[in-house]
Amino acid sequence: MVAQFELKQDLSFLTQGLNFRAMTNTNRQSSFDVSRGYIPFLYTAQGYDKPTDSYHLFPINPDGGTDFVELIPGGGRTVVSTFYLEAAANYNRNFNKHGVSAMLISIVRSQLEAGATTLQQSLPSRNLGLSGRTTYNYDSRYFAEFNFGYNGSERFYKTERFGFFPSVGAAWMVSNEKFFDPLKSTISKLKVRGNYGMTGND
Repeated sequence: MVAQFELKQDLSFLTQGLNFRAMTNTNRQSSFDVSRGYIPFLYTAQGYDKPTDSYHLFPINPDGGTDFVELIPGGGRTVVSTFYLEAAANYNRNFNKHGVSAMLISIVRSQLEAGATTLQQSLPSRNLGLSGRTTYNYDSRYFAEFNFGYNGSERFYKTERFGFFPSVGAAWMVSNEKFFDPLKSTISKLKVRGNYGMTGND
């Protein structure tokens, strides 16, 4: 079961190129399996009688078999509930040959396994984060980018719960240079890009 609500708002009345969006959803997954069966009576063939061309059957489990169906324990059950909330502000605008953009996004996530079978599984998993990105390009040829994430997880002790993860990048759109025009019939797009940053997970 998935339920989601999303809101988008154009904020160009404050400044051109600015907009806001928010989204929340809840996701619930549940499943189970049931096994039913019986224990058959087992026999072994011994003492072949050649005149009658038959065997004598001797029971292996005369008291261990059943002639009725019953529930076989150990069926799996799973119930997982997830809540997610996201809010983001975006800015994108061009000034002649200069293009700038920025984004700021925050997330809240919580997951709980109601059918947990271990202590670790029974603990809720919660995340809180704030991320951002800003970019600049000149004449759609030279690009620069900065990103960051400030993310937290309940899996860590409270003094070590949050981490800061930055990254930077630069790119050159070679195919947008004038000297590249004679080659566009063979190579329509060529871009050189490099990034360096830090990531983390829980």
